Amino acid sequence: MKEVVSVQYLRPESNRHTLRYTILSRARLPVPPLRHQNRVAKIVVLFIYTKILLQNLATFAVLLFFNQVRMKKLLYIVISSVLLPFAYAQSLQIVSFDSVVMGNAFTSDDIYAKAAVKNVSSSAKMVKVKRYYNASNALVDSNAICWGFCFEPKVSVSPNAINIAAGATNSVDFSGHVYPDKDGVARSGQIMYTFFVDESPNDSVSIVVTYEVTPTFRVAKFQNGNRVGSLFPNPAGDVVELHLELKGNEQGRIAFMDITGRIIKSVQLSNIDAVHRINVHDLKPGVYLYTVYINERAEVTRRLTVRR
Repeated sequence: MKEVVSVQYLRPESNRHTLRYTILSRARLPVPPLRHQNRVAKIVVLFIYTKILLQNLATFAVLLFFNQVRMKKLLYIVISSVLLPFAYAQSLQIVSFDSVVMGNAFTSDDIYAKAAVKNVSSSAKMVKVKRYYNASNALVDSNAICWGFCFEPKVSVSPNAINIAAGATNSVDFSGHVYPDKDGVARSGQIMYTFFVDESPNDSVSIVVTYEVTPTFRVAKFQNGNRVGSLFPNPAGDVVELHLELKGNEQGRIAFMDITGRIIKSVQLSNIDAVHRINVHDLKPGVYLYTVYINERAEVTRRLTVRR
């Protein structure tokens, strides 16, 4: 019987994770006479080398293809991870807010911060607010949020959403309140407030407010160094007092608004008196906002509760 040599023809296969070869066919070639073996051997070796070269080229092409696909996917993942936060075009922007709010550790029963939120998008947004705080902090453990309406301390997310028109700023509806123990102990704590679009909670903006009470805090030291005091008493009955000393030719005015921002009462302030007595008997019991103006520039916007 003549000697034979086996030759296998291989085809590279590849999937996403591995590369393998599949045997297409096997050929049994007879061994030629000795005088022809050198020539045939050279041909067989050349044939085998040619097949190996072609297989390697095919393998390289397959790997290159899948690597390109993987590189494209990897590049897509990287770009997506970098740009994902911007996929939600941030619609809200903080225009201003009270970063530090001070109070007296003996007498302050309600210290609060205000913030102005702007809709910088091209369409109206329904906006809510949420708070985050350390419930074990002795100062901020009792606090509440107002967003249009004022809610009980147990409410951390405003149930209602407020419509802010495209390009508009809402500076009247939000206030964050802390209720100190009035035990004379100096304390401080922080609360983070997040304003977010109701239908897209990731579209949000946050502020952090620091609340502090000290035994030596004086009424003359107002929030953020402002000259304007708070109305007293609050809750109010028929008359409230405002501490504000106008200088020279400065003109003062206080405007009262309902929770929708509609001005319902405006009072001019004398530049003679440092303490202004304001009659609020005509205001029905409820929650109001008031803004104090100096030379028609809004200095502060705060909350007033009327009870009878």
